[in-house]
Amino acid sequence: MIESPTGKLKGATFKYIESELYGYGDTLREIAFLRKNLILCSPHEDENIGGGRKNVPSRPTE
Repeated sequence: MIESPTGKLKGATFKYIESELYGYGDTLREIAFLRKNLILCSPHEDENIGGGRKNVPSRPTE
């Protein structure tokens, strides 16, 4: 186990954290790539062309 200021870390935990920190730049690039694809590839068409109906009846029952 590896000694830390707050306690002990298992070797596998330390290796995992080390690998995540090592690949942090790649992770940021992947997030930016996915964000860009979500924004640019999502449909931006207005499906309500011509407007819609009113939600209030024009002639209420008498």
